[in-house]
Amino acid sequence: MVPPYQGVSNTRDNRYLSGVNFYEFPEALEQLNHRGVDYIISYDGKYGGKAYGEELPTDLRCQKLLLNAGVSTQATLLGKRETAFEALYISENLYRNISTVAKQLNLLGAAI
Repeated sequence: MVPPYQGVSNTRDNRYLSGVNFYEFPEALEQLNHRGVDYIISYDGKYGGKAYGEELPTDLRCQKLLLNAGVSTQATLLGKRETAFEALYISENLYRNISTVAKQLNLLGAAI
């Protein structure tokens, strides 16, 4: 899921849903964890050494990956050329299952 990014959800920009509370969102994710629902979330990120948004709490036990998203559109609009990185959070159970499948494929000699 791609919820509204922090920093844009409380603006008048009507491209984004407004009012997503940072503290309520992790609570909802904890409910998904409790129910055994797997998820992947794009949430925060950084470019040019500056972080955007607060990270999700570590007690959610998600695996966080930073993905190179290429040249930042925002930086380009400001006349700069900087690489953007977006955070991808993978729920603990899903990450464990992905790791298990990857190990099994590796044992079979499959290219990963």
